[in-house]
Amino acid sequence: MAAMTREEELRQKMKSYWQVYSPSIESMMLSNDAKYLAENEQNEVLSYLPPYQGKRVLELGAGIGRFTSHLATVAGHVTAVDFMQEYIDKNEQDNKHMGNISFMCADVTKLDFPAGSFDLVFSNWLFMYLGDKETRGVFERTMKWLSPGGHFFVRESCYHQSGNVKRNENPTLYRTPLEYCSLLHSVTTEDQALYKILRGKSILTYIHYHGNPNQLCFLARRVEGEESDQLSQFLQREYSVVNILGRERAHGYMWWSTGGEATNRDFCTRLNLRPGMRVLDVGCGTGGSAFYMARHYGVHVHGVDLSTNMIHIAIERQGKLEETLKKRLQFEISDILTVDYEQESYDVIYSRDSIFHIPEKQKLFEHIYRWLRPGGVFFFTDFCTGAAIPSKEFVTYVDRVKRYALAGKDSYVKELESAGFADVTSEDLNDDFIKTSKAELKAFTSTREAFIVDFSEEDFAEISSALANKEEKYPGHRPHCPYELCVGASSDPALNQPLCCQGCPKHGEEARGFCRKMLEAIQSDDFTLSHSQDFKDTLQSDSDTKWLLNVRYFAQGFTHADIRVPEVRRGQTVVGLRSVAASGLIPRTPTGQRSRMSNKGPASQDFLDSNQYSRKSILRYERIFGHTWVSTGGETTTKDFLIKMNLRPGMRVLDVGCGTGGSAFYMARHYGVHVHGVDLSTNMIDIAVDRLNREEKFLQAMVKFEVGDITKVQYDNASYDIIYSRDTILHIPNKEDLYRTLLAWLKPGGKLFVTDYCRGDCEHSQEFLDYVKRRGYDLRTVETYGKVLEGAGFKDVEAVDMTQTFVSVLKNELKYFEPTREAFVQDYSEKDYKEIVDGWRQKIVRCSAGDQAWGMFLATK
Repeated sequence: MAAMTREEELRQKMKSYWQVYSPSIESMMLSNDAKYLAENEQNEVLSYLPPYQGKRVLELGAGIGRFTSHLATVAGHVTAVDFMQEYIDKNEQDNKHMGNISFMCADVTKLDFPAGSFDLVFSNWLFMYLGDKETRGVFERTMKWLSPGGHFFVRESCYHQSGNVKRNENPTLYRTPLEYCSLLHSVTTEDQALYKILRGKSILTYIHYHGNPNQLCFLARRVEGEESDQLSQFLQREYSVVNILGRERAHGYMWWSTGGEATNRDFCTRLNLRPGMRVLDVGCGTGGSAFYMARHYGVHVHGVDLSTNMIHIAIERQGKLEETLKKRLQFEISDILTVDYEQESYDVIYSRDSIFHIPEKQKLFEHIYRWLRPGGVFFFTDFCTGAAIPSKEFVTYVDRVKRYALAGKDSYVKELESAGFADVTSEDLNDDFIKTSKAELKAFTSTREAFIVDFSEEDFAEISSALANKEEKYPGHRPHCPYELCVGASSDPALNQPLCCQGCPKHGEEARGFCRKMLEAIQSDDFTLSHSQDFKDTLQSDSDTKWLLNVRYFAQGFTHADIRVPEVRRGQTVVGLRSVAASGLIPRTPTGQRSRMSNKGPASQDFLDSNQYSRKSILRYERIFGHTWVSTGGETTTKDFLIKMNLRPGMRVLDVGCGTGGSAFYMARHYGVHVHGVDLSTNMIDIAVDRLNREEKFLQAMVKFEVGDITKVQYDNASYDIIYSRDTILHIPNKEDLYRTLLAWLKPGGKLFVTDYCRGDCEHSQEFLDYVKRRGYDLRTVETYGKVLEGAGFKDVEAVDMTQTFVSVLKNELKYFEPTREAFVQDYSEKDYKEIVDGWRQKIVRCSAGDQAWGMFLATK
């Protein structure tokens, strides 16, 4: 007997696997909840199919017929195929009476039909039982079986199993959504037919019932070569996974639009979001806005993006969230112009910097108008053209290279009104946009070494140039220039061109000198856009040439618009809008064991865990500081402070009072440093460890957390490059001894960075003194604090009073927190909300009165 091939062995293994289960709904779904799931998912799955009335349908992996009868009710004829005789017999027994079904027991890897036999091929839980080679082979044959314009529906379990039936073995292949998309895209034919992925999403039934986004379905259409979607293909190239993750290093983890969370939370305050609302996020990217709105406002967000890579990343991250949050989210690959969602089904439609990709804006706005409920809000920001006439090169760049469909702000307003919206308002955000871009560039430049380790010098140059110019790569220049900077507003049109580092004859020596200076500046560690004024001054000597750094997209009249539609008028009726170790927790040696303090004082572990830092208190604080943050300003202030630290990949950082891990995660991800976080609060560390275990493997290897009393643990001398602490040491009375200890742990030349609560230089009110005593704080003036560091042996001590910044941050935190009141009270209580708001207001009052201060301290060993 001839030996079986690998494929034949796999087929036999799968057959043996399924022979264990009797042909029933529970065995088909491998779930004890099968009845509920089947009833609720069937309509959802079938609603994803294209019109197939009277058409020819091939059902692969038909099983006992969960979908066969539904398909046959609409289709002209259904061919139901399964490789298990017992299952297909059950299907035939139940559905033969319909008269338009053919039943076949066959191995799909050996199946064949004449070309053009079917209009729709439907598969459900099939390809996760086939290898990649076999799957590709079936995808190729399916292409042949489909008629021109025919559709292919695929539904699979991704990432991990969903069913809860106990299994002795599980040979299932759990691919990612991206792998299925890649397999579909890899199929071509001699006549240049290919698959165009029309839609792809997580099954909402599984999200709502199990908090499980790993059930994915995809709808693809057979198209001929000339019908392929050029925009979709462009986005696949433009938004590769590497490019997406690289850009997140500039905008923020999970963020793809300018300003990341900072601008998003500002915009969300304008939307009057309330728990239970439904939001459609158009161009959702990797999910940042969706995650933020769901977490802070309690809304349900449907995120849509044309980029399969964006959605793959978003779904993968959704799967790692806490269950209550996962249930509020759904992500979908979709061309927003070709789908049609249920009318009046969304309270808010939100979009960040995406619509400029879409030429047919009028059509989009008409769709959005239909999808909004009466009273709903449509909010978006976008790149727009201004009044100035752009250069020929810029037009070529926009139209041919980037395929952007830019329109003027006034044009947007007219098209919105034409779609049915009324009282459309718009706001020019250009100045804020440029300011934000400068800040992002400054922070991004400080992470250069770590970025290049993870990506490349070329990627760094590309993103830096994009942030500096807002034009990204510019056409018509020598391709070897890594930065491709542009200068504009010249009296000589020939000089109103991009400059490259090698130059070209028509640019002239002066232009080449300008470019060389700009390149040197960008490569320096402290580059900001302010250099542009220096270069302008340098070259001003030529009276015929007025130079400035070309942020032409904006400075010459291209604006970044914020458009909100607050009200729509329909007929005569005014309606509101429509119109570490594996666990991440490291055990300590006896010299560094966690403190079991016997007292119950305000600074003790027991007191903190039971009161100010109970688990509930920590999580509610995060709602105002930001997810994973329990220090003033959250990521915003952290990002600014870390620029001062000169962090380099491979450095060792001790994070004293690490809280729930925000600073540690940020430093490891953006700077490539190894972070050891220590905190006295068991609850803080428990939360931090839980989150670390949900992070990517590379991050788990770079971060570790420990419960410990920093005044009692013992670490090796000269073992850390940086010691970092945010608003923690106020709990410790004996700062002098602590800082001598921290000095010993630092390597020679190592840096200490601390922010801490301080007291002002005034006679304090009794209310303030009572507050300090009640909290058990030990507060010094900023000047005195600096002298403590000098007395401990630190050099080059900087003691900076940051109280005004502190007050500004507190006001902003209140501004963004107060609109989330309904969702917060729903998750906690009115009392909790009042305590936080009152606490922040009291801090503002204490600082304004001169009682309280906030100090920043930087010192060197």
